[in-house]
Amino acid sequence: LSINQPKFCSNATWNPDAITLANSTTLGVFPQGLFVNINNTVYVTATSRNTIFVWLEGNTNPQTYISYGLGGPTALFVTAKGTVYVYNSANNGTVEKWVQIGSGFNLTSMFVNGTCYSIFVDIQKNIYCSMSDVNTVIFFNHSANTTTTIAGNGTAGSGPYMLRIPRGIFVDVGLNLYIADCGNNRVQLLQRGYTNMTTVVESGSNETIVFDCPTSVV
Repeated sequence: LSINQPKFCSNATWNPDAITLANSTTLGVFPQGLFVNINNTVYVTATSRNTIFVWLEGNTNPQTYISYGLGGPTALFVTAKGTVYVYNSANNGTVEKWVQIGSGFNLTSMFVNGTCYSIFVDIQKNIYCSMSDVNTVIFFNHSANTTTTIAGNGTAGSGPYMLRIPRGIFVDVGLNLYIADCGNNRVQLLQRGYTNMTTVVESGSNETIVFDCPTSVV
């Protein structure tokens, strides 16, 4: 997998002194997409500036990775080969695939009838999009070129087949889907081949962790 998955010991703590990588001078207002790959390269969608910026590890100055053709970019995912998938909200709601070959080019990979809060691309090049507004996760099958709803029934709820404001998503190498179910304060697991989800962790299930609208899962 291309996404950075840091491993922490049980007693790890965060450094209380944060380092500011970029502020509104660079990113504008409401930057919405963030991705860190296994090489610690940071990708950020500067939504109001219609640009994706990239910071290589150890660099404080960003590179302008993509700007042409973007309109209100939000969620993004970067593959191990550096291909960028980004939700381009101004282009009638599409997930676009940007390939850096020569001067680079883009292809529309998936049409979305709504807004993608989070994007994930699995090891078989299938695309997943969490749609908070309609409480579903949709799935684009790369080989069949078809899009279906894989999780949630469109109605907000807490049942095993329902979601409430799904946010971040993650797909492991076994093609099992994890969903940060923000409105239900839990993380749901949809195992490959199943239709109902199971709860991995939720508010009240751990005395040391307080779950309040989880927005990301890795």
